Amino acid sequence: MLRLHFLYHRKLIPKLCGCAWDALTMFLHEALGRRDVFPGGILVPQTFGGMANWNPHVHALITDTCWDREGNYYLMPGIDTSNVQGIEKLFASLVFKMLLEEGMISKELVENMNSWKHSGFSVHCGKPVKADDINGRKTLSEYISRAPFSLERMSFNESSETVVYKGEHFHPTLARNFDVSEPLEWIARITSHIPRKGAKQVIYYGAYSQAWRGRERRQGILQKAPGDEEPASSLKDRSSYSRRRRQLWAVLLKKVWNVDALKCPKCGGQMKVISFIEQPSVIRRILKHLDLWEDPRPPPEPVEMVCEPCADYVPWQDDVPEIEVG
Repeated sequence: MLRLHFLYHRKLIPKLCGCAWDALTMFLHEALGRRDVFPGGILVPQTFGGMANWNPHVHALITDTCWDREGNYYLMPGIDTSNVQGIEKLFASLVFKMLLEEGMISKELVENMNSWKHSGFSVHCGKPVKADDINGRKTLSEYISRAPFSLERMSFNESSETVVYKGEHFHPTLARNFDVSEPLEWIARITSHIPRKGAKQVIYYGAYSQAWRGRERRQGILQKAPGDEEPASSLKDRSSYSRRRRQLWAVLLKKVWNVDALKCPKCGGQMKVISFIEQPSVIRRILKHLDLWEDPRPPPEPVEMVCEPCADYVPWQDDVPEIEVG
């Protein structure tokens, strides 16, 4: 019942992430008995279900540790079946509050939905991923930011001229694991998941937010760790983790497009960047030496255009009947 509001008002989608984050932090504050601790959170809003249908929800990666403003850490309490229901109720109440403030729903609707046995809200806590599990972190990160549909599950039935899409799991509403739709209906369905221009697809909260990291850098510049000759922030920037994080552009291209840009097309060896040449004269000399230089084409000659200001004959009006006005 509430999904259509997020379809026609895309500004509500990042606010849905804010409701999920607030519900989690409220639970942690109550469990730890503190209001000044926050975990690190990476939240990704998603708008699609298993059949590429419109189903707005939030995927989140949350650290198992919380930090306060002074840098002290606290282990996050375990989340099981009992307290997941509490987080679910917090999430539902925050979403209702947000939609009420936006003027999308009424208080009568909230009271009606609160009386339902199944409200439609749900919170799921997956298995934890260890810090040294590189493949596990990569797989989970790819899953929370995957595309709305898969080309491998989509096919076109030429006899009925319909699009068949096979879901990953059995759909309880459709009572099957596939869906059949008209081509125009399918195009409208998948294009509805295109985010608006400039919309954030990955949102950082808590210890991962820019404000938090900026404060840590400022404190590191002002305060030196005991026995250090350089600020703590400078030492962090040169850590092994920071070096791995700043990966080469060629490594990123290979991960995304599976193309090794530094592989030599002749011998198959690994190439390396020697220098960047930006001077036009040097580029021209190198290309001429390799016999690859082509003289620039001359600009095309101007064509004289003749335009008649008045024309008695208009070709596309031959069949238009004349109308006499008396």
